[in-house]
Amino acid sequence: MKRELMMGLSLLLSASMMSGCAGPRKTGHENETVKSSESTSTKKDSNDQKDSTDQSDTQDQKKVTEKKATQKTNSSQKKNETKNTTDKKKTTKKATTSKTTQTNNSSTKAASQGKTICIDAGHQRYANTGLEAIGPGSSTKKMKVTGGTQGSFTKVPESVVNLATAKKLKQILISRGYKVVMVRESQDVNISNIQRAQIANKSGSDLCIRIHCDGSGVSSVHGYFILTPSHNNKYLSSSIVDQSLKLTKCLLPAIQKTTGANNRGISYRDDLTGTNWSKIPTVLVEMGEMSNKQEDEALVTSAYQEKMAQGMANGIDDYFKS
Repeated sequence: MKRELMMGLSLLLSASMMSGCAGPRKTGHENETVKSSESTSTKKDSNDQKDSTDQSDTQDQKKVTEKKATQKTNSSQKKNETKNTTDKKKTTKKATTSKTTQTNNSSTKAASQGKTICIDAGHQRYANTGLEAIGPGSSTKKMKVTGGTQGSFTKVPESVVNLATAKKLKQILISRGYKVVMVRESQDVNISNIQRAQIANKSGSDLCIRIHCDGSGVSSVHGYFILTPSHNNKYLSSSIVDQSLKLTKCLLPAIQKTTGANNRGISYRDDLTGTNWSKIPTVLVEMGEMSNKQEDEALVTSAYQEKMAQGMANGIDDYFKS
C-alpha cells in the first residue's frame, strides 16, 4: 500500500514538471531576433524611402537631360535651317549673278559680232615735220604728224602712253569678239595723219578710235574729253558726223564710270587731218592732262590705262547695242 502510494506521488510530480516545460519561453537570442527584425524593417523602410528619392532624382535628372537634348536638337535644327536658308540665298544670288553675267556676255558678243575696230595710237617716237592738207581738196596744211606732248612731272612721252593704252584696248576688244586693226604697234614708225585715216578706211573697220593725251600747260586743268566733228564739217558726210557724235556720247559716260575721272565733255573740231580724211565714224579721245601732276602720274600706270581701255571698250559696246 505504502509502495503504491509512493509510486502515485512520483507520477504526479513527473506530470507537473512536464506541464512547466510546455509553456512559452523567450530567450535573449529570441529577443535580439525580434529587435533585429524590427531594425531590419526600419532599415528597409529607410532604404525604400531612399530608393524612392533616388528614383525621383534620377527621373528629374533624366528629364533635365532629355530637355537639354531636345533643346540642343532644336538648336541644331534651327542652325541647320538657318544655314540651309543662307546657302539657298547664296546659291540663288550666285545663280542670278551668273545669269546676269551670261546675259551681259551674250549681249556683248551679239554687239561685237562681225564688227571691226580700228585703233590709232596717236603720234610716234619722232615727229614728221612735212606738211599735208587737213582735208580732201583743202589748201590749209599742217604737219604730217607731231611727236605729241610729254608728262610735265613724269617726263613720259605721250606717244608711249597712247600705245600702251591702245594695246590694252585691243586685247579687251578681241576678248569680246571684235576684230581689231592697229594703225601702229611700235614707237618706231613714220605714219602721217592722212595715212592713218587711209589705213582705217581700207581695213573695212566699222569705226576708228584715236587715242591721245592732252598737254594744256595749265597744271590745274584735269580730266578727259573727246574731239568729234561738227555738222559744219565740209569734208565729212552728215552720216559720219552723226555716227561719230553717237560714239562720242557712248564713250564719255563709259569712261567716267571705269576711271572716275573728270568728264570735260565734247570738243567739236573740224581741223583734224586724221578725222577729215576718214570715211568711217571717227573720234579722238584725250585721256587726260599730262600737265596736271595727279593725272600725269596716273596716265603712265598700267592700272589706269587698263581702266581707260575698259571704259572705251564699254562705250564701243554701247554704241553697237543702241
